[in-house]
Amino acid sequence: MLEAEAEDSAIAALEALGPEASAALIDPLAAQVADAWSGIDPAWVPRTQSKAAAVFADGAVVCSGIIDVELGGPSAGVPGVIVEVKSGKPVAAHQAEAYLYGLLLALRDGLAPGAVARWYPGSELAAVVVSEGLLASAAARLEQAMLRWAELLCGRTPQESSGPWCGWCPDNEVCPSRRVDRSAPAGPAGDLEFEAEFDPERDW
Repeated sequence: MLEAEAEDSAIAALEALGPEASAALIDPLAAQVADAWSGIDPAWVPRTQSKAAAVFADGAVVCSGIIDVELGGPSAGVPGVIVEVKSGKPVAAHQAEAYLYGLLLALRDGLAPGAVARWYPGSELAAVVVSEGLLASAAARLEQAMLRWAELLCGRTPQESSGPWCGWCPDNEVCPSRRVDRSAPAGPAGDLEFEAEFDPERDW
């Protein structure tokens, strides 16, 4: 999987540790994942790495995604559920990604999934019911992204702005666009508003 995802730095780090140390690091996580995902009812027809795509402008624009775990859906006769498996801490971008996949699945199947969720090792499943507002919000973000991409292709000069990813950039110490006060929250342009988290007892 690491080779398929071109995670060269992770591969190098594991090779540097050696087989025994690498196994000691990975085996507990693998056991945790196996335990968390065991016992899924076959009626949900669980599958991994399923694809969904939307084609716009007569094929000039293609938005595609690969869903980590897909459950249910029209072929199973139960509400569809998308689960994105993540590592690290939850961030707003993870929600935006899951919601986009919900939109792509709705366009692919002609029927919106019942819920989109994120799973982090050691945490409870964070799920949200797919509503009309959620799909409209995801569509609006996708529309803005396509417009910006088209403008850049047409020659518009890129405009830098600070955001939540600045901390990952190797040039953040010298970049003039970085947030001046790093302890301050992101401004309106960097904020994302999302639907309330899914409550199984309330929503299903």
